[in-house]
Amino acid sequence: MVRASRLPAIASFALQGRIDRRGVDPLALLANTRPLEVDEPMLPFGEQPSFGDALHVGIDQAFALQGAQLTLHIGLANAPGATPAGVTAALASGDLALVWEFWDGRTWTAIKPSTDTCDRLTKSGGIAFTLPVAPATRALAGVTACWLRVRIAAGDYGKTGRFTLVTKDGNHKPICGNRYSRT
Repeated sequence: MVRASRLPAIASFALQGRIDRRGVDPLALLANTRPLEVDEPMLPFGEQPSFGDALHVGIDQAFALQGAQLTLHIGLANAPGATPAGVTAALASGDLALVWEFWDGRTWTAIKPSTDTCDRLTKSGGIAFTLPVAPATRALAGVTACWLRVRIAAGDYGKTGRFTLVTKDGNHKPICGNRYSRT
């Protein structure tokens, strides 16, 4: 028989783990509330991005833990200097500001990337975050997930084309009802 004083006596027990998984697709992507295909080229803020437009990234709850380190790998189809013929490179205005946020169960909470090599989504690269608290699940567009989002807080990726008629007397009159083009 062994004496009780010689047996291990555990006063506390804690488990620490690290999940290191690469190449995991998001559960869903939404341009505002419109679903996007995860494995196809996409316009993250829609065809005419403007102030307040957002790209939502649905992540699995297994990755949404307090202190979790997440990295989003972004591959642009139209990165400057790497665009195929006939494709216009992504271009941000000088004042473009993107805000990254996550849903905490009550509100969208701003989160600053620890690394961002994508230059406001105009270059291919990575955006890394450490979650200060665990995100909460929420249903968006019929998908329940933990959500990160990036929102246009200022600036733009180009202005909508504007057309003006210059009359013989030099007056400028806006032309209404025409299709818009990007400039």
